[in-house]
Amino acid sequence: MNSKQARQRKILDLISSRPVGTQEDLAEQLRLAGIETAQSTLSKDLRELAVVKVPSNEGGARYVQSVTTRRSC
Repeated sequence: MNSKQARQRKILDLISSRPVGTQEDLAEQLRLAGIETAQSTLSKDLRELAVVKVPSNEGGARYVQSVTTRRSC
């Protein structure tokens, strides 16, 4: 698995296991997992993974992978 695939898999793991509402939060969670990434790279990953923001049950919004275009890394 290359670094892009590993990073994208970790993104999907993070957004499926906890509410993540901002790219800054997601970048911090990735950093804590040992994955450093630029905001532009993170934006591209989210687009490629069809990750969208939806209203959260707790208020605010959270990232989820779009059901209609879900794919794995």
